[in-house]
Amino acid sequence: MTIWYTEETWGSSGARHAGNKAREDVSAILSSLAERPLEVVKTFDGKSAIEKSISHYRRFKQWKNSLSVVSKGDIVVFQLPLISHTVFSPLILNYCQANSIKTVALIHDVEALRMKSANYLPMQLKCEEISFLKQCDCVICHNESMKQELVKKFDLNKDKCIVLGLFDYLIPDDLAPNNDQFGLGKPIVIAGNLSAQKAGYLYTGPLPFEANLYGVNFDEKNTDPNMHYHGSFLPDELPRAIKGSFGLVWDGDSRDGCSGDYGDYLRINNPHKASLYLACGLPIIVWSESALATFVTGLGVGFVVDSLDDVTHRIDMLEYAATSKMYSNARALSKRLRSGSFLKAAIDEAEFQITRKANCIG
Repeated sequence: MTIWYTEETWGSSGARHAGNKAREDVSAILSSLAERPLEVVKTFDGKSAIEKSISHYRRFKQWKNSLSVVSKGDIVVFQLPLISHTVFSPLILNYCQANSIKTVALIHDVEALRMKSANYLPMQLKCEEISFLKQCDCVICHNESMKQELVKKFDLNKDKCIVLGLFDYLIPDDLAPNNDQFGLGKPIVIAGNLSAQKAGYLYTGPLPFEANLYGVNFDEKNTDPNMHYHGSFLPDELPRAIKGSFGLVWDGDSRDGCSGDYGDYLRINNPHKASLYLACGLPIIVWSESALATFVTGLGVGFVVDSLDDVTHRIDMLEYAATSKMYSNARALSKRLRSGSFLKAAIDEAEFQITRKANCIG
């Protein structure tokens, strides 16, 4: 049994899509476990209905050509959502099933769950997502909350869902962060997409604590004296740039709980910024109703709050021993994240499940 993985790119240059750190890290980790990538290049849809149909069919043909080297009983890992999306996506799984190729869906995001109130998300895309997930032999999802949601909303078989736990975050050895730059008394770190749409809480009034901001789409007209914007960095360079005491994982319009589609998504989502902070050895602060809350308290790598107004009080109440333990636990978790251990364990579990099922059938 050989493991393969999909590596999708944009355009004829073969450049990776938008420097997506999470996808690139998955590819890098799987490259140590798999035969080689199955490459598919996304082409532009065109403007007319005929051009779009042709483009979608060409992508499907690309998928078939790429999968033609995979043997019976081998495993293919798909990263979802597919970059090389096609309305014929379910037929990709039909092809795999017809040729006895086993399939694993690794979820980065599920648009049908993330954008619940979005009127612009086509019903066809939602149906394709659901169909793809239901057809795969195994589904690697973020956490137990996402697993329950997939079972409830999409009627997925719970036995084929594997919990990842946390996305790994690979950092080159020469760019590994210096833990001396962290500590109490320093600002909170806020990284990621800082737009008003994604992080609206940054624009609803002064933050109740000092924060160092790193990322794109920050409106520099924001004159909050508690915010210190340091610009954006390449994903591999960011860990050496950030400085602070704790990393904040918070989305939505409100600081009194996470709201809107992005905020509500935290109930089932493991944001990649959490992996960034922890890979740096930085403890994190998360919303008490987020899926990460149980993970953070269970491993002792930070604390939870109901509101951002509670952050300063919680930090002031921390005793030295508790704080020291949080940093120690975060550093230990950092080693696991930087070595790809979470994904490797999930792939091992997927391979075990598929093998066991094949033996039972045989």
